[in-house]
Amino acid sequence: MSVSSMLKGHDLFGALPLEEVNRIDSFSSLKTFAKGECVYACDGVASHVFVLVEGQVVLKLPARAGQAALVIARAEKGELFGLVPLLEMERYTVTAECIGPCSVLAVEAAPLLEVLKRNPGVAREVMTHAAKAYYTRYVEALKLLQNALGRID
Repeated sequence: MSVSSMLKGHDLFGALPLEEVNRIDSFSSLKTFAKGECVYACDGVASHVFVLVEGQVVLKLPARAGQAALVIARAEKGELFGLVPLLEMERYTVTAECIGPCSVLAVEAAPLLEVLKRNPGVAREVMTHAAKAYYTRYVEALKLLQNALGRID
C-alpha cells in the first residue's frame, strides 16, 4: 500500500485534496520496527509525527536505568502519536516502544504544519485529535497514579 493511499484512507487526512496528500507523501516514509525497538525516545528531537500502520506501540514515561518505566498509553492501528511537533514543542516527552513488530508511517512535522496551514478544516480536525489524545492520556495517567498511591499505606 502506498503512503498516499494510507493517508487518503485515514479519517484525519482523507479530506485533503489529492495534491496535498501527494505533498505529504513526498516527506513521509514507512518504517518497520522489531519488538522492543523505540520509534522515538523521551527528550529526543521532535521532528516527526507518526501513524501506526500495523502492530502496537506503548508510550512510556522516562525512568532511570534499571527502573521500570510507566506505560501511560497504547497506540493502536491507525492512531497518530508523537504529536508534540504539531504543538511546536522541540522534544518528545515520552518514549514510544514497539511491543511487537510494527509498521509506522513517519511524517516530517515542519512541512506537515505548512500543509495544515493551507487547509484549516483539516488542521482543526488534526489539532482536535491531538488535544483529545493528550487529554485521554492525562486522565489515564491520573488513574494509574491514583491506583498506585491507593496501594501505599
